[in-house]
Amino acid sequence: MAILQLQSASVFRPTLGSDRTNKRGSGNAVLNSLTLTIERGERVGILGRNGAGKTTLLRLLAGIFAPNDGNASVDGDTATILDSGFGVEPWLSGRENAVSRLILTGVPRKERAEILHELETFLDLGPYFDEPTRTYSTGMLARLVFGMATVRRHAVLIVDEGFGTVDDQFQDAAWLRLNSVIGSTTTLVMASHNLDQLRKHCSRGIVLHKGRIVVDSDIETAIGTYVG
Repeated sequence: MAILQLQSASVFRPTLGSDRTNKRGSGNAVLNSLTLTIERGERVGILGRNGAGKTTLLRLLAGIFAPNDGNASVDGDTATILDSGFGVEPWLSGRENAVSRLILTGVPRKERAEILHELETFLDLGPYFDEPTRTYSTGMLARLVFGMATVRRHAVLIVDEGFGTVDDQFQDAAWLRLNSVIGSTTTLVMASHNLDQLRKHCSRGIVLHKGRIVVDSDIETAIGTYVG
């Protein structure tokens, strides 16, 4: 059963002097007429050089971006781990941002205190957890974004190496936590340059080049194309 689907979906970046409605022909294609179906429970790795369109594809699959042409559909509760600071309100503290996320995702009030305590312990931000996130370093923001996305299991988890800017000690803890929140029915879509982690977590691989899918196969075939 399809949980994420693109049908001839394109995203355009406006060029100087172009029509800001960003319709076909008014800018450069970041993603060019992609058709893609991801089934419930699939584990998909996204590979491609810088500028290939990986982050745009993930945001399209997450429902953050809408295609300028074609269609995109998301059928499930989705959590995202994207670039540091994405989805964080800079004038709120880490704790306040976490509470807002729990409310938005429908976590009952009686469960929030326990979740917040566990999250605070995991993040290990000390007094900064109650400071405005505009005072956070890039690594601290990455911790917060990762922690908020993994406080519970979701139908879809979309990861763009969102914790690649944190220290090695936290990365180890993050991978352990990621393993614990990926359930048997969780759909995982992960863009990463860490080939070992892609092999560990993904069975399917997609290689992007200049906004187009050039390979959609098993993860080893995709990695072989990417590094070849």
